[in-house]
Amino acid sequence: MATALKTVIVQQAKFTYDTLDAEYDRLYESDVHGRAHLKAMLGSARDAYWKAERDDLRDDNLYVKTLIGEIKTANSGIKTAIETQKKTTELIALFSEAVKLVAAVVALAAA
Repeated sequence: MATALKTVIVQQAKFTYDTLDAEYDRLYESDVHGRAHLKAMLGSARDAYWKAERDDLRDDNLYVKTLIGEIKTANSGIKTAIETQKKTTELIALFSEAVKLVAAVVALAAA
């Protein structure tokens, strides 16, 4: 069970980080006022992903499982927002939520 939990968390963290990294330049150019937030968010997504890769993630309590479901929903929303070319502010808000959730679940699932 611990291996499956870690795999899911790493996959979701990787999606959030990789997708934000891929969209970063476009978002950065579009959002002059939110550049510092965007830069910090990318750093946080990167840190959460590498922490997920490195740490022993095996605490699969109900709250962790709930957060994983919320991350999947957030990442699905990001994918849809990119495909439908949603406004920059909407996409940044989705990334912000996903990064917060990933960071929280990585911290909570760490043994």
